[in-house]
Amino acid sequence: MKRIILISICLLTALSVSAQEKKLLRGFDGGMMVHAGYLKGDLDAIGYEAKGMTAGIGGVARLHLGDHFRVGGEGYVSTLSQLGNGSYLKYGWGGAGG
Repeated sequence: MKRIILISICLLTALSVSAQEKKLLRGFDGGMMVHAGYLKGDLDAIGYEAKGMTAGIGGVARLHLGDHFRVGGEGYVSTLSQLGNGSYLKYGWGGAGG
């Protein structure tokens, strides 16, 4: 994970330096987002129906390339407490986009 972060920082720095001359990289945007919702579903492996309010956090990061293109990714994770004994479910999703 540390390698990926280091490579990403080096790549962004290189793109930023070269983009100042060619105007390929026009900026970036993104941020962290807190979210909440309701989850209901069956866990067939243990014969249990999970349901309740979830809370989570996630984020998005995008690079602006030229005047009309963006490349980046986003990811989120939600946590659902169950049974009142410290049990919980975590559900995550994310991906890259253009």
